[in-house]
Amino acid sequence: MPILAGCLAKYMDFTDRKTFRSKMKDKNRQKGFTLIELMVVVALIGIFFATGVSTFSSTIQRSTIKAVSDDISGMIARARMSALVSGRSTVVCPVANVTAAPPMLCQNWTTLAAGASNGSIGMVVFNDPDGNNQVDNTGDLVASLPFDDRGGKAGITTASDDGPVRFTRRGNLASSGTTFRIQSSNPTYARVPYDREVIVAAIVGRICSQIVQPGPPGCRQ
Repeated sequence: MPILAGCLAKYMDFTDRKTFRSKMKDKNRQKGFTLIELMVVVALIGIFFATGVSTFSSTIQRSTIKAVSDDISGMIARARMSALVSGRSTVVCPVANVTAAPPMLCQNWTTLAAGASNGSIGMVVFNDPDGNNQVDNTGDLVASLPFDDRGGKAGITTASDDGPVRFTRRGNLASSGTTFRIQSSNPTYARVPYDREVIVAAIVGRICSQIVQPGPPGCRQ
């Protein structure tokens, strides 16, 4: 019996060791990744990265176009407010050099295109009692703003009325209304829904800056 017990103990010890080694091998095998698993992970990372870059680029483009649009609509709104406060005919338009001494003659709005920014070209708001579409003296000048196309990334591409925007002393628009379209200089984003428009409504002179969408023209908000 002692011999049998000893043999049984040795057998159990051998069996335990074999089981332990087998478990350790399985455990070590489970630590690594297969080549297919690694390829799947790399592919997923690439997809997420590409999607993130595209979304980030789109956001930057939208922000750039909106910033240029806000500059233009802000100057037009300031001209209307000046007309209401001063009770004088007020004009807003682009000029070749906002830092030059008068006289400063109005330019077409489409001169504020992407790539036009040079530190000089910009927009001016001024009182224009004689209606000659130019800043005759420093006292008539209300405000000026150099045109910033955000590094050549956005600007005006079309204007339904390319002349100066004039408000009467009551703040009404003197013309039949105008719409400016602001687009990206990047062909990928020079389209709807990235384009924005600045609308100056006829008569009342209401101003809105909005994303271009299919449908009838006019302020939607």
